[in-house]
Amino acid sequence: MKPAKTTMMNPQHQEFLKKVGISVKELRTGKHIKIKEIVEGTHMHRNAYSQLENGKTYFKISSLLKVLDFHNMNYYDFLKKLDAENKHVGTKKPK
Repeated sequence: MKPAKTTMMNPQHQEFLKKVGISVKELRTGKHIKIKEIVEGTHMHRNAYSQLENGKTYFKISSLLKVLDFHNMNYYDFLKKLDAENKHVGTKKPK
């Protein structure tokens, strides 16, 4: 029996997935929606949704689209929001 193959995630991918997860979580918590409601409404497995929200693994675009549909948000607006949030990352605060 071969040992399980572990894949090291590219650090840039890891950072991007984390940011996507944070934005997805903010969509849910901003509307006071429970994870149970999301997984029932999107027909996703709870574990898959949780991993997406926590940026723990690569996800299918179709999974993200299901979540965005649930929130009545299109993909373009989500990426625009994500980009706007990231422009402030690593910048110094004005004094």
